Amino acid sequence: MGQCSTKSEVSQPNNNMSQPADIADRFGILQRSPWEVYERRGDIGEGGFSKIYRARHRTTGKDVAIKSLDKMLKHSRDTFLIEVKLLNAVNHESVINIHETYEDKHAYYIILDLLRGKDLFEVLDAKRDVFSEVIAATLIRSMMEAVRYCHNKNIVHLDLKPENFVFEKASDINRLVLVDFGLGRIVRDDAYYRDRVGSMQYIAPEMIEETSVCSGVTLKACDLWSMGVILYILVTGLIPFSNWEEVKVGRLRLTKSMSKELRDLLKNLLTRDTHKRLTADQVLNHPWLTSMSVKKNPIYEAVAAGVDYLAQKPKLSPLMESVVSLMHESIVTEDKHEIDALIEEFDVDNDGTWNEIDIKGFTERLGIKGSETVLIELSDKTGTGIGKPELVWLAAIGMLVQKTNSSKKRMAFSFGQRKPKPYITRQEVIRVGLKGIDPKLINDLFANVPVQERSSIVLFEDFADAIVASNTLDS
Repeated sequence: MGQCSTKSEVSQPNNNMSQPADIADRFGILQRSPWEVYERRGDIGEGGFSKIYRARHRTTGKDVAIKSLDKMLKHSRDTFLIEVKLLNAVNHESVINIHETYEDKHAYYIILDLLRGKDLFEVLDAKRDVFSEVIAATLIRSMMEAVRYCHNKNIVHLDLKPENFVFEKASDINRLVLVDFGLGRIVRDDAYYRDRVGSMQYIAPEMIEETSVCSGVTLKACDLWSMGVILYILVTGLIPFSNWEEVKVGRLRLTKSMSKELRDLLKNLLTRDTHKRLTADQVLNHPWLTSMSVKKNPIYEAVAAGVDYLAQKPKLSPLMESVVSLMHESIVTEDKHEIDALIEEFDVDNDGTWNEIDIKGFTERLGIKGSETVLIELSDKTGTGIGKPELVWLAAIGMLVQKTNSSKKRMAFSFGQRKPKPYITRQEVIRVGLKGIDPKLINDLFANVPVQERSSIVLFEDFADAIVASNTLDS
């Protein structure tokens, strides 16, 4: 949905804006329709209090987003003035940038930077698998930089959720931008406020209490609770608490699959004790974030494994090539941002592909320098360098060789399993129709791998071993 909120369950803040006219004058709100200046180019989305449009300046040709708040809606003027006030007080690459403001007889309008990517909620909704801890750390770091900046300026957002973090560009996983400050406020640490605002799945427990009176410090802690919920969703695909009773007793479900550092961070973000809850600074310096390295990225390692394999076996058997091709769509869907981030990380001239200099940077970083010839030859073969199709192909080869949990999930999705299982059936393999492969070869394949429970079921790791072995037999 881009630059507006969705699925909100919110109440309006009591920001005590006693002099709205003064604020309007101070920030130069233009008393005219923005459509005299901008050409509407389409809709981006809408939330409970606003609509967002894509527009282009009629003179300069600059593309922008225009946020519109209907005057007929209760609190629209206060919400508009609050957001204008806060956005004029910030200037950070991870916070949405305001250009100008308008007012006509129908609505209030805020002219904003146009962000080209999706919001984090859309990405989560489309992703069938959870993010790896490495990618989750990249996302949280970007989001937390925005939160820390705002808190250092004594600005609290009070509606932090995936819908309000938008990717600046579709291809850049490293940059999320914080939007929608309509429920925010400027606070003093030693002052007290009686606000109960936010979206229910992300709102801090102290906000819900009937007698809730929060200091400025506590309101900052409310934002950090919301960030803890977002982090939990990134790595599990679930909300941390299924009901209010679990929140009250602090029953947080953590799994053994999480790293020790991640479990510690979640415990210290999703604690009811606001004095023990981490600050944005403390999160950014937490061992979980500081220890995460690009070298641990599963996609980077899968591509590196694919390159290493091709250095030893430069030609794939028809069966292995067919399975690799089948895995292409699953990897493109599930690992889009990781692949885009990989390209951008080493793309020195920013043209969307890798040349020889980019290739050397990648192989040196991943410690596979002796295999760079594989990538250079592949680059020469395409004539345009190494791009997304080539990296997806290499990742698929690497996943077959690695047989990690992530690799098995990608294979499961490729063979039509909506919920990944540890095994594959003969029927699933036949149903997808491996391109150019004789069905007899499939029967022979299943006859030569260890059978589990029934003759038609084979563990994915054994299936992958057989596919890779077919390459050895054919060479």
